[in-house]
Amino acid sequence: MIVPVHNVESWIFDCIRSIQIQAIESMEIPVIDDNLTDRTAEFAQSLAESDPRIQVLRSPKPGGASARNFGTSRAQGRYLAFADGDVLVPPGAYSALLRSLGASGSDVAMGEYLTFTPDQAWSRHNNLPIYGAKRQGLTLEDETRLLRDRVCSNKIYDADWWSWNSIEFADSLRSNDIFAMTRTYISATVDIVPDIIYLYRKRVGRTSMTAQRNSLASLHAYFAQEIACWRALSTTVSDYVLEAYILGILSFDVWNHAQTLVDRPSAPVSDAENAVCAQISELIAAAPDTASAELRHTQRWAYRIIESGKLEPMGLLPGHQEFDLMFVDLSHTDEHFSQLELLKVLLGDASAHLFVTTLLYRLLNDLSAAWEVLDDVSLLRKSETLLEFQRRFVARTRLTPFEREAINAAHDHNPDTLRLALGLLSSDINPVGVRVKAIGVMSAEPDLVVSDFLASRHDFSCSSMLKGPRAAEHELSRRRTAGSVPAEHRIRTRGHLFTGCWSLVHSCKRGSAQIQLPAVAEPSFGPATRPSDWALWKAEPTSGNLVLHVKPTAWVRVRPRLGSIKRRVGSLVSTPTNER
Repeated sequence: MIVPVHNVESWIFDCIRSIQIQAIESMEIPVIDDNLTDRTAEFAQSLAESDPRIQVLRSPKPGGASARNFGTSRAQGRYLAFADGDVLVPPGAYSALLRSLGASGSDVAMGEYLTFTPDQAWSRHNNLPIYGAKRQGLTLEDETRLLRDRVCSNKIYDADWWSWNSIEFADSLRSNDIFAMTRTYISATVDIVPDIIYLYRKRVGRTSMTAQRNSLASLHAYFAQEIACWRALSTTVSDYVLEAYILGILSFDVWNHAQTLVDRPSAPVSDAENAVCAQISELIAAAPDTASAELRHTQRWAYRIIESGKLEPMGLLPGHQEFDLMFVDLSHTDEHFSQLELLKVLLGDASAHLFVTTLLYRLLNDLSAAWEVLDDVSLLRKSETLLEFQRRFVARTRLTPFEREAINAAHDHNPDTLRLALGLLSSDINPVGVRVKAIGVMSAEPDLVVSDFLASRHDFSCSSMLKGPRAAEHELSRRRTAGSVPAEHRIRTRGHLFTGCWSLVHSCKRGSAQIQLPAVAEPSFGPATRPSDWALWKAEPTSGNLVLHVKPTAWVRVRPRLGSIKRRVGSLVSTPTNER
């Protein structure tokens, strides 16, 4: 049981004692001094005085890899295991692994592990679901996801097999075990045991390896190891395994390490960053088209930027810490727009269209979340920036009706109209006291758009018109003018979709707390609808309108073109109790 230690005096007692209590008939515990400068070796030696299984040895070279390699060169046991000096081994962990190896004759047995901090813990199985059941004799062809578990400490290895295959840890500043574990999986048969094998302490502060991972030197060391893994796999495994490996590291390992580049501030690119970009580009180039197509949009955009070596546009990626600068500080607008022009060239037409549309959606939603706290001047200034972005980069035809309405309202330079349009995009309750997203109509008409919003901040009323085909709009207008708006008008249904083409006017007033729908009668229900799912529609004789009376538990289903929306509106309508 090889324990390399480097300045872990606060945890070495707990670690070694958790190993001592393992129910193993015969065991040696070499504690390898990896260039210690604290009292770790002294504490380990005090434990060795009462337990002859413990030996405190000094590694001839600094580094965790050298310490592990030195420990394996002196090991006498039939099996090997590794534990860093700050981890904990649960009781019975090694026994469970040894029982599996004894029954299967495999080369390696591995198990589940937990990561913990002072206030939380999480299971590896949550994001790598391979530990749910006992399995034996696996190879990479059987389970490609083994390559996503490349830590060495949750495993026991057959010592003869380890020596025969000359497995060694790489002398690397970072991730010195991933190459050794990749070579292990290439040639080993593996058992998976669903027991928790060890508890990994995620240390807080500058002393941990994790805390140093974001330095460019550490990133360069990690990517050098990842490239070595890829080269080893490319000459030994099938295309199926290699593709799964590339997709896995681009989705998780490479992506997590590349966050230092993704989150970088807008600044000139350094030589060290260029060197890391070149390493990542080598791995990206190895990915087949089928693998890259499965990455998330943001990952594909970021990797395309990294391949170009021009990292300045990273600040425009959704979720970036500088993403809101276009609204926070308008003096940066020209800089952002020049980066967007570069980004369009880097991404290509198809990706660029999707990117700028996504970016506009995020900008609109950020603005819609802030419209209540902005004064009129600030709101209009920020909307001008939004308009300039839309003019340069996004065609209106690519917008949803709600997004298009916000752009139209910004063109009007009317803060009240703009607030209402942004309220439609916002998930927060607007000053009317209702969710404006709940106002709409289901339609199969392809050219239905939301427009002509009117707002009054003084009487807290708002309305919206959904324009249908021009002929239907003209007919409805003529009937209104003639005073002949019908008390009822049946709208045909097909499943959950209204297929009628009448224009509808929806209004919501705080004073009367009711929704009025002129020229709409009870819908006829298609086979996929149930009357109990819908609110009750009743004619109001005095006005000729249809007033929507809603049961407290009823749902109104609203499905405009941007997707299915369901909003509870029981609290929206105020009517006498006996009418509810």
